[in-house]
Amino acid sequence: AIGKARSALDKLTRGNAAELAVFSQSVDAFCDNVQQMPTEGLRALGRAFADVRARLGDREGLLGEAISLELATAILFAEQALEEGARPGSDHDRHGHEMARRLGAAFASEGSVDAEMPEWLRSLSRAAQDRMTMIAFVAETGNNLRSVEKTLDAFFRDQSQREGLPGCVRALHQVAGALRLLGHEGAAAGAESVAVRVAALADGDA
Repeated sequence: AIGKARSALDKLTRGNAAELAVFSQSVDAFCDNVQQMPTEGLRALGRAFADVRARLGDREGLLGEAISLELATAILFAEQALEEGARPGSDHDRHGHEMARRLGAAFASEGSVDAEMPEWLRSLSRAAQDRMTMIAFVAETGNNLRSVEKTLDAFFRDQSQREGLPGCVRALHQVAGALRLLGHEGAAAGAESVAVRVAALADGDA
């Protein structure tokens, strides 16, 4: 259930408000499950998630960056706690109370949480931030490539339609640059190679 909530949150943060129903159902299932567990910390987090679900309904699924990060961090914590078998009195059980408090405070103050972040939570937050950054990169790359595909399809149907080709070249260079930053040299070289060919088409050289 919490995995589905994570996937739905990813789409909500990209503006897909239709995923609110999936997120709500997944959160409800998680809450029902953890209420049967002997770990009070996870039960507290479950109640905090239930409150989040209600607040998101009032917002129609709209989330700011700070709140999205707090929520993504809490979901990542819940996933880790369940995977590692949280027990009463364990670190996950104790930390669940802190996560619940932070989540409630984040929504009450539009993402601003005054409490100092302990090291375990700072590491978790960094991991959540890295994951959100990767999701945003994948989404943007997909959008760029779909746009390139659509423009090239139109060009090959009617080769007088060259006006969109320079934009394709720029989009492919952006994709290549991002892939190179992530260490995917082979994929970056492929994108650059396609950009060169599209540039030639734009110039009428091919």
